[in-house]
Amino acid sequence: MGVLNTAIVGGGVSGLALARGLQRRLQPRHQGGEVLRLYERRADRHAQGFGFLVQADGCRALRRLGIDPHSPAIGLPLRHVRIFFSDGSLVGEHALDNTVAMERPSLLKALSQGLEPAVLRYGEAIDGYEMDGNRVLGLRGAGGITTPVDLLIGADGAHSRCRQLIEAGSRLPARLARVQEIVACVDHPAMAEQLGSGFVKYLHPQGGLALGLVPLTAGRVIWFVQFDCHRYVLPRQADLLAFALELLAGFPAWLRDVLRNTASAQLHHWRPLDLDPPTHLVGPNLALIGDAAHPMLPFTSQGVNLALADAELLAALLTGPIERCGLPEVLRIYEQRRQPLRSPFVAMGRAMSSDFLASAERAALQPPVAT
Repeated sequence: MGVLNTAIVGGGVSGLALARGLQRRLQPRHQGGEVLRLYERRADRHAQGFGFLVQADGCRALRRLGIDPHSPAIGLPLRHVRIFFSDGSLVGEHALDNTVAMERPSLLKALSQGLEPAVLRYGEAIDGYEMDGNRVLGLRGAGGITTPVDLLIGADGAHSRCRQLIEAGSRLPARLARVQEIVACVDHPAMAEQLGSGFVKYLHPQGGLALGLVPLTAGRVIWFVQFDCHRYVLPRQADLLAFALELLAGFPAWLRDVLRNTASAQLHHWRPLDLDPPTHLVGPNLALIGDAAHPMLPFTSQGVNLALADAELLAALLTGPIERCGLPEVLRIYEQRRQPLRSPFVAMGRAMSSDFLASAERAALQPPVAT
């Protein structure tokens, strides 16, 4: 990559994975802190978030980044998922191949380990961008100070401002998905042991409501409640735990007891976006990765896998013989390889959401994750 002055906006999975990939490949030639910076507006680093199901592509990318996805400090391999109706009757079981459950803070910590301190700019928000046509010249930070850049990477999530720079400056319509989630991660060694190497999902027979439990390492468990926000309206300033328990009144009592072990402050209300993939993933000196490039509905469990694969591929391309073909051509190759993957997974997520809303029978027939 020579001495390209590179800025990554967003310190989630995709941003940290790219920073790690670039620094690992650059270190024989440069110290990364001089030419690479990652900006994350949050100052609390890895405290945010819950967990993922990382599948084959994501695990492959992690290994290429020097991380063992099966390390007990990071991931718990899962072998199956069992689907039940809310009365406790078993509907079916699906095998899971190359699937690892990971807690988000643990993955972020692993990705950031070894990064030069000068690379990580936590608590620094980007207020705007200096542009020359569709080329990015610099980043405007606090106090209006502009930092020049040669290459900007948008890893700034589903509400990406970097994506708007590529989409002709227009704001993409932000449609809230109809299926929303209440999610939390709790210490529950007994439940983690009972779940073993699988996770469970309980479906309301009329569709539009489900509860899932996923085991993690160190006796922790993620639980999530998926609900049709048209059918089950969450009042403003409602207590999330009380709302979830009310929704699950007809579910087995032991499931509701797991939820009661959760402190209210640990709950998160996730309102995913249902967006069409962006027309382009790159500009002359700008590339989108992760949720900025492909916001996914939660049913696919593919967001983290695409994010890791995006980052690993782009790091490899940017640290290859870029001088031979130039930055725009390298970015075009990245787009050419990653763009075709977007629409199929978006379509899968919408189909899975439709089945979930229709009935438990239709939802139970589908595999639990998109492949």
